[in-house]
Amino acid sequence: MSYQNIIIAISDAFQCEHLQDAGVAVPANDTIAAEIIGAQRSMPDYLRLPMYLMTWYFDMSGLVRSGRRFQSLDQEQKLGCINAWRNSRIGTLRSFVRFYESLFLLIALQEDIH
Repeated sequence: MSYQNIIIAISDAFQCEHLQDAGVAVPANDTIAAEIIGAQRSMPDYLRLPMYLMTWYFDMSGLVRSGRRFQSLDQEQKLGCINAWRNSRIGTLRSFVRFYESLFLLIALQEDIH
């Protein structure tokens, strides 16, 4: 399982949560994932590695909740993991979800990527 698969799974969950019923034309999740990974590669060095590690940690956190990695969960379980981190008492976890959610929405809704 690759890093890109984790990003695709996160994008898929956000698309289901925010845009599925909106009737908005959204690019394919692999296109969005490539854009997100590109944005991460342009981050300063001191942020790139921690975001990479937090993303892997998020993927593995699915094991605790349901015995499978985040990218292998169904949509309902993915949204449960995201909401658990979104509502966590730990600010870093909340910020992680907010980062990916914001980046996803900015990329998915920009006109020139369609």
